[in-house]
Amino acid sequence: MEKRETTRLRLGAYAQEHPEIVKMTELAAIMGITYQRVQQINASEHFINLRQRGDLFCRDCHCLVGQGLFQTETRCEDCHGKYIQQLKDKNKITVTCSICGKSFILLLSDYRSRLKSKIREGEDLYCSRRCWGKYVGKHYGRRR
Repeated sequence: MEKRETTRLRLGAYAQEHPEIVKMTELAAIMGITYQRVQQINASEHFINLRQRGDLFCRDCHCLVGQGLFQTETRCEDCHGKYIQQLKDKNKITVTCSICGKSFILLLSDYRSRLKSKIREGEDLYCSRRCWGKYVGKHYGRRR
């Protein structure tokens, strides 16, 4: 029991003397105890303030976003919105309906799955069920 108290006291004193050490793994290596033990002691004593990590900067416009926990780069709200829109646009393709000639947008995954299902590229792509029905009526008609 006495060893635990001394470990707690030594750990708390060292953490107070060296506030630049913010990682528990570094502190465990210096003190010669396991990371789990440092975590247990920190849970009850709170001698390491995990919120003081440093400044967070935007990856795109390099503005100051705020204080970071583990990372040093992120995206601000404006750049994040632009990034998400780019991702959405990147996964879409514009194709033309083979019946009405109207251009429409398909997800790239839907386009690839339609190509895999033996549909020839550029042909047999329909913008709606109505156009698909026109194709079926024209090519297969009514069976009597």
